[in-house]
Amino acid sequence: MTRDITFGQYYNVNSFIHDRDPRAKLFITFAYLIGLFLSRSYYYIGGMAIFLILYSLMARLELPLVLRTLKPVRLLILVSVLLNLFYGAGDVVLSVGPIAIKETGVKSAILIGSRMVLMIMFSSTLTFTTMPNALMDGMEKGFSWLKLFKVPVSELALTMSIALRFIPILKLEMDRIMDAQKARGMDFENGGYIKRVKAFTPVIIPMFVSAVKRSEALAMAMDARCYTGGEGRTKLHPLRYKKEDIILYMLGIGIIAAGIVL
Repeated sequence: MTRDITFGQYYNVNSFIHDRDPRAKLFITFAYLIGLFLSRSYYYIGGMAIFLILYSLMARLELPLVLRTLKPVRLLILVSVLLNLFYGAGDVVLSVGPIAIKETGVKSAILIGSRMVLMIMFSSTLTFTTMPNALMDGMEKGFSWLKLFKVPVSELALTMSIALRFIPILKLEMDRIMDAQKARGMDFENGGYIKRVKAFTPVIIPMFVSAVKRSEALAMAMDARCYTGGEGRTKLHPLRYKKEDIILYMLGIGIIAAGIVL
């Protein structure tokens, strides 16, 4: 299971997308997510799927790597699709006893399922192509206008950066704990779904304790270095736009405009 967790990991290759400014990548990611929920057109959803494939090719991301981001949330996607499948009005497509699947339910299930799949896959390309420090700087600079409304942008960007950094660290910690439990005879692979979920109880508690200890160590390290936030801090690598970054902004605007039209 832990091998399927790829969100938050950086895929280190040289590509056009990797070289772009993190603010531009944040913009096109938000534009893609907004566009998905603006339109109910199946043609638009299909076009967004094609755009995801082309964007992944530009980033030199392997398709199995992007698809693997769906594995940890496949149960959530399945439940969402089933809930929408049995909800709606119109002509009955399939009836089994008191349960009836109607035409609008089928359309809604396809739309919701497609949106969730594309949303998760495209969001993962942001972390695959952006280093955590660069992503933090991009969020801090890109949303700096929120400081006018007393929003602690620097602190929120730092929190997001730490959370993304902790995902692969906690993944390795879980692997270590699971290996230790397997050496003591614990079986995580065989048995029914309920049995396998119960088998993770001896893993969750040590994971929680380890996460708390790491958080305390990080807090003490930041306090020892007198860290007080992003105000007035300089950057080793300041963000500077390049002329190629305008391409991502134009694509993002085009996605939103197409979503509104369709």
